[in-house]
Amino acid sequence: MKKARIGIDCLFAIPGKTSGTWAFARNLLEELLAVDTENEYFVFLNRQAADDFPVRRPNLHLVESRLVGSSVARRLVYQNSILPFLLKRHSLDLLHCLGNYGPVFPLLPLVVTVHDVTWFFDRECEPGRISSGRTAAVDFLLRRSLRRANRIIVDSEFTRRQLVARYAYASSKTTVVYLGLPRREKVCVQEVEERLRGYRIRRPYLVAVGLYLPHKNIGRLIEAFARIKREAQIPHQLVLVGSLELNRENLLRAVRQAGVEEDVVFTGFVPDEILTGIYEAADVVVCPSMMEGFGLPLLEAFANRVPAVCSNAASLPEIAGDAALMFDPLSVEDMARAILEVLRDPPLRSTLVTRGLKRAQDFSFHRAAKETLALYQQILGLGRERGESANPPAGAWRR
Repeated sequence: MKKARIGIDCLFAIPGKTSGTWAFARNLLEELLAVDTENEYFVFLNRQAADDFPVRRPNLHLVESRLVGSSVARRLVYQNSILPFLLKRHSLDLLHCLGNYGPVFPLLPLVVTVHDVTWFFDRECEPGRISSGRTAAVDFLLRRSLRRANRIIVDSEFTRRQLVARYAYASSKTTVVYLGLPRREKVCVQEVEERLRGYRIRRPYLVAVGLYLPHKNIGRLIEAFARIKREAQIPHQLVLVGSLELNRENLLRAVRQAGVEEDVVFTGFVPDEILTGIYEAADVVVCPSMMEGFGLPLLEAFANRVPAVCSNAASLPEIAGDAALMFDPLSVEDMARAILEVLRDPPLRSTLVTRGLKRAQDFSFHRAAKETLALYQQILGLGRERGESANPPAGAWRR
């Protein structure tokens, strides 16, 4: 059987900044290489990401770029000018772009993974923060990428609906492939305690994890936390893990106005092994987002035996199932109610932990890799060379 030469575009990846999407890409690639030892994989990424990708396999080729991934403009220029020639030079059969966009002229079969459409949501939330020109550029790139793509992969049914509502022509070629839990190293209890002190974290605490963009709704979470501190006199801190630079002034102002400067900790980016420790030591994980393509912190809460509360919006109910207590993300009062209910009700906490562990088992990168590989095989017709149907079994991609 002919071996395929498959390109994977990870030029967007910046370890420490694109934390969620890079964790997705790295774990998907590790599992793809584990389940597929026949085809050749050419991964296009910058030097930072290459240094952070520990897996080496005979069928893996890392193609490093000097490009600085943090410059979106330069990345897009590279992706649409240099990358197509590299694809031709390496005689690739298919390209999978893992970061929402693909080249406008890919010159070969194309798969694009779209994680969410939060860019447009943030533009509507804060019109002055994101220029109409940048929004138009994103729309153009998405539109052209999706038209060129043979297949589009999304992380949730919610994202599929959102994408199709904006780009109706994508409906027939969009497939849901759920993510899984990233592999994270465990840290001993003593080291966890030392690291927590290093970040000025003291128990007990609540934690929320993610980049602090408008759709993450952290402002209302700070208000809800301040209300609980004031009315219920809880001893907890609120620990906010993730880059603050994208929304710094608004969040610092929200903390000052709420009067909880002494009880809110912004950690900035933390390494994966420390993040595991922060989850494990938390009393509650809060996911207040108004717009989410998947909801990885929910799965991480479940896996680390921490009860979770989340908004009833976007993809979060789809991922949480019955394993999290939900609230209206637009209501500070309802958010405070849910958090306090979990803090004060030990039987509820125990129930959520049990349900969470069971729910986490429904998601895995091993399964995501097998479904992604089946999609490659369909596009390239590899299944027919094995005497198989080119179409996957019913339900293999979309649950």
